[in-house]
Amino acid sequence: MEKQYLNSVSLKKGNYGIKMSVKVDDLIAELQKLKNEKGYANFEIKERSAPSQYGHTHYIQVDTWEPK
Repeated sequence: MEKQYLNSVSLKKGNYGIKMSVKVDDLIAELQKLKNEKGYANFEIKERSAPSQYGHTHYIQVDTWEPK
């Protein structure tokens, strides 16, 4: 399965943790599309190998694993 990412959120390492910026309307729309039959959407927050040109140090990948 192709990897999916949560694109309405940006993450940057801050002094005391990870800073998160959210495009609220876009996030709501993304979550509606990604939720499973129980209403959940699962994600993994991963560290980038190098910061992006905008300083983003982490990204959110959609966890598509399902038990058989």
